[in-house]
Amino acid sequence: MMQLFLFVIHALSKKPIVIVPSHFGSRLYMNTTNQPFWYCPKSEYNKHAWIRLRDIPSPFLTCLLNHLTVDIDESTNELKTQENTSFSTLDFGGVEGILGIGPEYFGRYLPVNYELYIETFLDLQYEPHKSLFSAPYDWRFGLEQPESYFIKLQRLIESAYELNSENKVAVLAHGLGASLTHIFLTENTTEEWRKKYIDSATYISPMWSGSGQALFATWKLKFPFIHIKFDSLTKFVASMGAFHATIPNSIAYANSTLLVGPDGRNYTGAELLDVIRKHGKLDSKQLKIAEKNFKYTNTLPKQPDFHLNIIYNSGVKTPMGIKLKDWNDKGMPIYGRGDSLVGSKVIEWACDYWGTEGVRLRCHDAFSDDIHYHHRYLLKNAEIVTLIKKWIVDENYDDVAPRKPKKIFAFQNEL
Repeated sequence: MMQLFLFVIHALSKKPIVIVPSHFGSRLYMNTTNQPFWYCPKSEYNKHAWIRLRDIPSPFLTCLLNHLTVDIDESTNELKTQENTSFSTLDFGGVEGILGIGPEYFGRYLPVNYELYIETFLDLQYEPHKSLFSAPYDWRFGLEQPESYFIKLQRLIESAYELNSENKVAVLAHGLGASLTHIFLTENTTEEWRKKYIDSATYISPMWSGSGQALFATWKLKFPFIHIKFDSLTKFVASMGAFHATIPNSIAYANSTLLVGPDGRNYTGAELLDVIRKHGKLDSKQLKIAEKNFKYTNTLPKQPDFHLNIIYNSGVKTPMGIKLKDWNDKGMPIYGRGDSLVGSKVIEWACDYWGTEGVRLRCHDAFSDDIHYHHRYLLKNAEIVTLIKKWIVDENYDDVAPRKPKKIFAFQNEL
């Protein structure tokens, strides 16, 4: 009778879901007693640091950017935050910290990131901290996260499993968060642990192929889509692990031109990091910081032994490389296939070669240049959300969503 009771409880329990956001998708809070400039506050506690609109036009923006700039411990060669400063995320294990990174207006945090996904699961009677969880992180460090983050993530998954009558956990991750999740699952856990705790992983546009925008940011030391440049912003961008970790992959693009130099040479993906080291604008300390994440662009993701779903788009003309008139030139983009931000080459390789007996692999390529299928809008696309819900919650759902009509175009340089 007890066994029957436990079986019924298990059957009625939810399949717990843990969401891992992409870079810039976790709200950051700061404590500091560091005063980098005379006009900066002497101390700040629990400051909403990423990001408040009222900080942007003020002189205090330079203070904030200085605090956000990643440093390196010369004795241990480990990434660290600035002296007398610490950053934390909000509501690890809940969902408040990923609903939006900006200020709250009329009960909503802007810009809205994962709200549609969260609302979808709430409508299915999921509950934050009980069956629906998130694992925000300090994206400034890119994929070179401290060991403490992986320990927290592992404990969160184990706790979710126990709270839900030993139902295995489904992990839903986006962008850099998908790359981070895959590293955690394939390199930081054992096969025995994965078989016990992991139901599946679902990745939305994993950044395995890299991004031309990350290359541009690292080459120009300018924040993408921001057209102003000043010293504290330049130093912040130069230290950004989220950019360093998503330089286009040197293996996938080993034979593809990713940089046309003013010397008339076409440099391939295999040569790209050496060009950045030799001709780029990173100083010696910034280069040490960058190398901690550059290493992730020199490898391909490991084949999983757990069920995996991948949503991506290869149908958008996506910047992946750069053409230079001189070594100080801002450059013009070289285009490849992707979702407007993230290349698709490594994802397509994974979908082609990762199939193995006993491990379910489901891939859906939106293959559309409609803006609703661009990288950021995959989070707001109801069709994609419905597909993911079916893949995670409806256990035996193996079909893919109907594809939209596609507009095919010729790429300037098909990578």
